[in-house]
Amino acid sequence: MDHRTTEDTIAVADAIFGDQLKIRLVGRWWWTLGLTMDLAFLRGLENIMLDMLDNPGFIHQLMYILRDGTSRKLDYLEENGLLSLNTDTYVGSGGFGYTDELPAKGLSKEHVRTIDMWGFGDSQETGSVSPGCLRNLSFPINCPCLKDSGLIAMDVVSPWISGGKS
Repeated sequence: MDHRTTEDTIAVADAIFGDQLKIRLVGRWWWTLGLTMDLAFLRGLENIMLDMLDNPGFIHQLMYILRDGTSRKLDYLEENGLLSLNTDTYVGSGGFGYTDELPAKGLSKEHVRTIDMWGFGDSQETGSVSPGCLRNLSFPINCPCLKDSGLIAMDVVSPWISGGKS
């Protein structure tokens, strides 16, 4: 984190555009807490499909590692003031986060918390797996990463699930 360079950049932008635009620092870490995308990057989608049949314990072990690492990353971002409200921007699956339910009470303008934000979870990589595999692989492992979000947007692409909502 290079706070000095960030502050200098904001000062330059304000000097140039400040009369015409409001300059604000916004961290736009666009996030999906859908861990299956990370799993696919690491393992490969075809291997994941085979592992679900041949070695489901291995997939669960990898998902738990991803879940724990993602939880630590969220903690780090929050503790270091690196989160920004996402109630005026895209929050996933074509939806925008406009709501009057966020931020949570007690928001400090200097320190956005995950409870002040939309959490987004998806599992498009498991769109062709059975409901049982989806329930066992994605949701129970993924949900702890979403538990501290103020509101949650979910997207699951699956022919097995009808009426899925974001």
